[in-house]
Amino acid sequence: MSRAILQVAPGTSEETVAGICASFRDLLQQEVVFTVKEKPELIGGFIAEVDGKVYDNSLSGKMQALKKWMLGDM
Repeated sequence: MSRAILQVAPGTSEETVAGICASFRDLLQQEVVFTVKEKPELIGGFIAEVDGKVYDNSLSGKMQALKKWMLGDM
């Protein structure tokens, strides 16, 4: 079992949080216990930190990745 932090946008539903948690359980093939925190800077998506690894599925993270790709920084 892993302990982790899940940062979500304000107003994220319990159903969505439960779905994210289930996805990580399936991905990592182990139980993950999240401490959920609302992060006002997020306008969509989530950021999870599990065992020191950051999974950035936030809207701003996706926009940064797109910017890097467009500028050829990848």
